Amino acid sequence: MKLSGKCFAHTSLMIPITLLIFGLTPHCVSAQAQSAQTEFETGVRFNTGTGGVTRDPAQAAQWFRKSAEQGYVPGEAAYADALRDGSGVKQDGVAARAWYAKAVAQGNAFAEAGLGYALEQGIGGPRDMRQAYSWYLKAANQGFAWAQYKTGDFLERGTDVPQDLAGARSWYEKAALQGNADAQYSFGYMLVTGHGGPSDVPAGHGWFEKSAVGGSALGQLNLGNMLWFGDGVTRNLAGARSWYAKSALQGNGDAQANLADMLASGKGGPQDNAAARGWYQKSAAQGNAHGENGLGLALQNGVGGPKDEAVARGWYEKSGAQAFVPGENNLGYALLHGIGGPADPVRALGILRVAAQGGSLLAQANLCWDEMSGQRVLPRNFQDALKWCVAADKQGSPEAANDLGVAYANGWGVPLNTVEARRWYEKAAAEGDQVAKNNLASLNRGAGRR
Repeated sequence: MKLSGKCFAHTSLMIPITLLIFGLTPHCVSAQAQSAQTEFETGVRFNTGTGGVTRDPAQAAQWFRKSAEQGYVPGEAAYADALRDGSGVKQDGVAARAWYAKAVAQGNAFAEAGLGYALEQGIGGPRDMRQAYSWYLKAANQGFAWAQYKTGDFLERGTDVPQDLAGARSWYEKAALQGNADAQYSFGYMLVTGHGGPSDVPAGHGWFEKSAVGGSALGQLNLGNMLWFGDGVTRNLAGARSWYAKSALQGNGDAQANLADMLASGKGGPQDNAAARGWYQKSAAQGNAHGENGLGLALQNGVGGPKDEAVARGWYEKSGAQAFVPGENNLGYALLHGIGGPADPVRALGILRVAAQGGSLLAQANLCWDEMSGQRVLPRNFQDALKWCVAADKQGSPEAANDLGVAYANGWGVPLNTVEARRWYEKAAAEGDQVAKNNLASLNRGAGRR
């Protein structure tokens, strides 16, 4: 299966859900406590826009503060979270930590997780990953799903704690079973890859689907990939495009680039080059190598907007610097032919070789002919050329098969052999290469080429 790779996102806490779980617990309370609980519940309604009120983070923060000032522990935790994130109130990380401290002293799991997040991110004081993990673990042991996910995240990465893949998998499963979408993705990933325990690809796919439905951007991305490649599911390009769009709207750079590819090609729905270029821009702005290369292509060819070869070359530089093979290939081609700036054949050759070694069919095919013929910019190098011709042919390039026919027809790096030349021309012609068809017709008069 083609996974997007395991990404570790620092997800923000979800006040509405967690507060309802940890705050609205029925119990007998005094009149003052009832007042504080009512203020807290009012804050929840304003924070979620439920109970007949319009969502208003500022009103929510005020009610949480009133509840907190009366010593109501869920109110303390909620007000701390508002201060930490600047939700409806001026951000104040120091004050947030102080309110978290009050709530954790009473064993509040939501506050324990919130304090862990503040420590992890360095909000209101120095970063302390060990302490962050300690607070996440406390909350996880109380059954808080998001903290269970974060505990698994720390153990999987080995972030200032010993790496423990089996332990991570166990915590992910606990959180996944409670419906945490990020944990569902991570648990699915570990099942597919066999990290931390036996591999179970079908079960992993099932968790990806749950994660996607639950709103995880990574889950949506990977469900899109499954539908695109027909990996464990029936191939469905329209479905893939839909899930990529959901993930892209959440800011996932890989999904943005994949959606742009589908919009540019008209796969899974109508073609829309302008929209494709917009998504490439969003992806590239995040430093996504796929998006950078896609934006470069759009700019070089004037697709979906104005043409600008110089800017295109800059995006190829960025993409190639991340060892993204298509980006390397396009950068090498631009350098070879002076697209968007001066030609630099020496640097181009080095970059194209790296791309070819990385499996780029285009780079292999370009090196095959350019080094064989010496008709463009690169000097002739028959030995190198033949190596790339064979590699490109193995990937199904009819042009490379034709080039091998040319080599045998002319004795370029191989003994002159018209029988072999004919065999390669016939292979390329059967694969639809028109030049090979012409070469077959003129074999006795010399080789033709493009």
